[in-house]
Amino acid sequence: QLEKEKGELRFDSEEAAKNKLLELSEKIEERNKALERAETELNASISKLAALSAGYEELEKLLSGGSGLSREEQEQRQKTITEEIGRLDRESNIVCSRMEINRTALGNIESKAEKLSELEKNYTLVKSLSDTAGGNINGKEKVTLETYIQMTYFDRIINRANKRFMSMSDGQYELKRRRTSEKNQGKVGLDLDVTDHYNGSERSVKSLSGGESFMASLSLALGLSDEIQEASGGIVLDAMFVDEGFGTLSPEALNQSVGALVSLAQGNRLVGIISHVEELKGRIDKQLIVKKDRIGGSYVDMIV
Repeated sequence: QLEKEKGELRFDSEEAAKNKLLELSEKIEERNKALERAETELNASISKLAALSAGYEELEKLLSGGSGLSREEQEQRQKTITEEIGRLDRESNIVCSRMEINRTALGNIESKAEKLSELEKNYTLVKSLSDTAGGNINGKEKVTLETYIQMTYFDRIINRANKRFMSMSDGQYELKRRRTSEKNQGKVGLDLDVTDHYNGSERSVKSLSGGESFMASLSLALGLSDEIQEASGGIVLDAMFVDEGFGTLSPEALNQSVGALVSLAQGNRLVGIISHVEELKGRIDKQLIVKKDRIGGSYVDMIV
């Protein structure tokens, strides 16, 4: 509905609509002023025409009764008066034409101004819907409709991830979605914090060490895998490969992380670990060991 309403708008923004409304208002004012000037000129022309007509009639009386002017002088005066009357008639016609054009233009402007006002009301409604869906409402958290939907699934993934993260961290850490943005600026909804149950603090996941970050990432990956399988019954993620990351773990964290992966492998999943950590060799039964030879190539030893 939002996209449909947007497509029917004549203007790209509220500012453009207001500018057009202001432009039309100025044109209306100019037309009104021009109309007033034209009416003033018409009235003046009518007055002049009346005066000339009176003079013409007076001249006719003088001619009929004799004025002391010669015939040539009377004819020249009559010619002058006739030319003046013709000029005033032409000016009157021009003024009348301009008045008619101005009246027509004024009617068009008023009609378009009404349509513009209606469009502006529709634009205000659509803009409100757009701002709501885009997370741009003043005084509210900047959460878009897309992010709002993602937040629901993200919370479910975090809940699943915390089951592993709590186990890997020996109950110390728990992931938590941040409810507000830092310094109340920017978009919110998909940032992560971590709760430290050892000291009761809550902080950004960016403060985790390398090994702790690896465990958090691994937990989220497993949580995402579980959620995909739960939400899409036809999709089965029966294989997982973990590349590096184990070298940053402490011996205790390494033991807990590997234990979590081993528990996954005991089900129907294949878990592959790509690593150079020597401590892992004794924990993994089936191995593909890549070794270099002296001539620059490499070969693979398979341990089943």
